[in-house]
Amino acid sequence: MKLFWNTSFYGIFWIWNLTFLMLVYIGILPYVGVPLFQATLTGDIPSEFSLTLVTLIAIPTISSIIGGWRFTKQPLQLIRLFYGIEAPLFLLCLLRLFVIRELTSASSQILITMGVCIAAFTGELFWGYADRRKSGLQWAQMLAHTLMLVFGIYAGAVLLFYALPLAVFLLQEFLKFAWLKLLWDVLYHSAFVGGLFIIIPWLAIVSFSATLFIAMPSALTAMYVHSGAKILRAFASEHGKNKTFAGAGAVIVAFAVIAVFT
Repeated sequence: MKLFWNTSFYGIFWIWNLTFLMLVYIGILPYVGVPLFQATLTGDIPSEFSLTLVTLIAIPTISSIIGGWRFTKQPLQLIRLFYGIEAPLFLLCLLRLFVIRELTSASSQILITMGVCIAAFTGELFWGYADRRKSGLQWAQMLAHTLMLVFGIYAGAVLLFYALPLAVFLLQEFLKFAWLKLLWDVLYHSAFVGGLFIIIPWLAIVSFSATLFIAMPSALTAMYVHSGAKILRAFASEHGKNKTFAGAGAVIVAFAVIAVFT
């Protein structure tokens, strides 16, 4: 069973990242990225779009480098890197680019909260709980991981409303086999070999991303809740339960008050 999970973790991380990088650097960046950057330089397109595209490409690139350098023999840490850092960052960029076009107080709170949670999870993944001599950093970790725990449950519940209908929709569309006609049309109207070189990675990344999004609510919630609880237990063992409850309670109340007012 351990071999199965380790293989699955390696497969999820590397199949998605390598397929995405191949598709972007060979199929999208030369034909979409270069004209987009040129239009940005001439002022036809706001620079925000180009910066977001660069970030979307940089996230899987940097994650692949870190995964190959730091977590080659640690499949659990590899999947934590993927679902706890890479996927939320990728989703954050997509939200900013396609959904949250104008920042409001409410959307700003969501983006800032996501950023704090991702940063806190990154610190725990790479360095763990702060050293006993760094009391201020321990307090910062406890407060940030309390927010992470709350946000993990909230985000998982919200994403679940989209993941379940998406799973049903994808199954229905797959059983219709209309995608086979689309595949044939693309190959027929293009050079067959060239079409295969583009369409197969594209279909792979779209289908694989969809299945990963379906699993993301449970994975994200489990990882953030586990990381938050781990830090809170470590903090309570050193500073006591009363201080832990007081700090965690203050974070929860502040988050709820700000959410209501925004």
